[in-house]
Amino acid sequence: MPPDRVSGNIEKVIKNQEVILQPEKYCNVISSNVTVTNLRDIEIFHFKSATQKVFKPTAKWPFKIKQCKRFVLKRSKTLRNTLSRGELFYFSNFSKSLNVCKTGQKTSMFRPTTILLGAPVTRAKITDVNKLLQKHFGLDWKERDDLKFYLGIIKVPTSEENQDLEENWCEGIAEKSPDLRL
Repeated sequence: MPPDRVSGNIEKVIKNQEVILQPEKYCNVISSNVTVTNLRDIEIFHFKSATQKVFKPTAKWPFKIKQCKRFVLKRSKTLRNTLSRGELFYFSNFSKSLNVCKTGQKTSMFRPTTILLGAPVTRAKITDVNKLLQKHFGLDWKERDDLKFYLGIIKVPTSEENQDLEENWCEGIAEKSPDLRL
């Protein structure tokens, strides 16, 4: 089925529901139409920091990346390394394969680290969510079973970075539109 039809089917189901409070309902609607892969089940690696340790900066490579139409990777038997070359044309083999690793480094030393799941949440965002929930569901919203997801967000440790900027931004939005809804 084409992607636009899948999106249309998902939109039809979501439009018919008046309020969706739990993210699991979105996941259920989407998974009824397509295969969903949960990112918690996949290890995510930080390739940028690993490449900076092993490979030369692209400006120092023996070919210009913007001008190349084709890249060829080749295993070196003597150096036990991977060599690469950039070709300016699709059907040419003029360039010589060269090493793009830093001196003393090999591609076998390329070890990306795992990125931890989640993102830091500022205290201003947590207080805004708490205020909105209290406004729309009352002071006893924490006892409701359908709002347990938000209780987990509010108990998350906060990051202290950019507190002033975020507090001013959140307060400005709340003042402009008093009828905010989740």
